[in-house]
Amino acid sequence: MSASPADKGDQNSYPENYLQPEVKGDGFMFPLRDGAYLLIKMQSAATAVVTMWQGDTFIAPDAGNFFATSFRERLIKAAQAGFGEKAKNIAVDIEQVAKKLGAPQKTEGDASVWYGVGKDGKSCYHLKIGKTKGIESGSTDNANCGLK
Repeated sequence: MSASPADKGDQNSYPENYLQPEVKGDGFMFPLRDGAYLLIKMQSAATAVVTMWQGDTFIAPDAGNFFATSFRERLIKAAQAGFGEKAKNIAVDIEQVAKKLGAPQKTEGDASVWYGVGKDGKSCYHLKIGKTKGIESGSTDNANCGLK
C-alpha cells in the first residue's frame, strides 16, 4: 500500500485546496503542490488530454490513458524536465490525481460520468462523456458529490 500525500514531504507545502478539482470548461483542474496545476480533459472513459503548468512554465498537452501507469510516467518525466527542481513533488501528486479522479463514478447509457466538488466546497459539478452526445459539464445535485 502506498503512502498518502500527507505521509510525504513537508505538509506546509500543501495548498489549502490540494487535489480538490475545479471544473474548468470540459475538464477538471487540480491544484498540486509546489505551485503546479494539472488540467485533465477526459475524451472517453479512459482517454484524457492533460496539461500541466507551474507559474508561467507550461508543459505541452499530452493525450493518453490517464489510468495507465505508462502514460502517467510519461507525464511525470515531461513535468520533471519542464519544471526541474521547482516541482519536486510532481510524481506523487500525479499519482494522487489518478487515485482521486478514478474510473467514472457512474454510467448512463453510453456516457461515463465523473463528479467533483466546486471551489466553494458547497456545490457539485459533473463531467459526462458519451459517444452520442459528446461532452457535457455543469452543476448537478449536491448528493452526487456527497454534499448535504
